[in-house]
Amino acid sequence: MISTIIASLHGKIPELKTLEDVLTSTIFGRLRYLPPEKILIPFLKSAQSYNPPGISLGEHLKNQGISLELYLTVLFKFWSKHPKYGEPDLILLFKGHQNGDPDLLMLIEAKLYSSKSGVGENDQLKRYYLAIHESINGFYDQDISEFKGHIAPLIYLTGFDAQAEINESTREIVEGGRVLKDPIFHLRWQQLSNILENYNNQYEPSLICNDLIDYLKHLNLLEYKGITLPSAEIKQALNKTQPVFYSLPLHSKQYFSNLPVVQINLNSNVFYRG
Repeated sequence: MISTIIASLHGKIPELKTLEDVLTSTIFGRLRYLPPEKILIPFLKSAQSYNPPGISLGEHLKNQGISLELYLTVLFKFWSKHPKYGEPDLILLFKGHQNGDPDLLMLIEAKLYSSKSGVGENDQLKRYYLAIHESINGFYDQDISEFKGHIAPLIYLTGFDAQAEINESTREIVEGGRVLKDPIFHLRWQQLSNILENYNNQYEPSLICNDLIDYLKHLNLLEYKGITLPSAEIKQALNKTQPVFYSLPLHSKQYFSNLPVVQINLNSNVFYRG
């Protein structure tokens, strides 16, 4: 069977950019084969809270005395159905804690270009929050319906800013006197690329990591790393009263012949504006 990633990179699935379910299964389906403590868990822990602002999921869990790295097993449950609240994209079950701590459940709802579905009582994030906090025994999947342990904060995974959506869902949850047990955390697909690259730099490069990086790049989901500033040599060469491209009579070579020779590394992008 041809890999979804390879087929996508070769233009065999042109509609893939709008198929969020395929994106979710492609990324997380392959993360199952990589050490969770090296990639999956750092990715999840990099999720951020808007209220309170600037708190990562890793910091939040640490404050509660929870260490994801100490769980020996992670079960991936894709599209587990709840008859009342719907079908979240992914539920992770962390089991077998090395210190005997309770198991942990984490729900992830993933988007690419679309926003959450439903408003008001039908707000998607609200429905999933209620499903895991008030009606977990309603899931058809027995591993979920019989779950006893920690319920981690809900994660909203997108490729775009989601503060307004999360704030709206939070208001819907607390309306009617509910107490929000944990904030909804926002995670971006782009945050995964740096973690994959760091893994390749620290350990033997993984073919799975390379495929995932190529796939994220194909979907324009790489983390923005800023620009590379020009070297001092380039700055000095361009620090002239006349620009490098300067209009001179065709027979004159004096200006250009006096310019210094500068070696420019074409392996990296350099932005310069004098």
